[in-house]
Amino acid sequence: MPNKEMVIYSQKDILVIGNLINSLEFKGVEAARKIATIGTLLETGQPLEDYLKERSDKDGTTEQDGQGGNGTV
Repeated sequence: MPNKEMVIYSQKDILVIGNLINSLEFKGVEAARKIATIGTLLETGQPLEDYLKERSDKDGTTEQDGQGGNGTV
């Protein structure tokens, strides 16, 4: 069974991805650029464990279960 780690993204990135998906047409260079942008944004995701460790190191606390307030999804 493959390792299934959770990945988090900023809320802004998710909104951009959603808008790009909603506006896609299946022809032309513009659509290819939108798909490339979606791929780039998805690649910027950070494993949840790394994010929580990073936050814990900075604040001395761990934010879990969506209790953080920094616009993450």
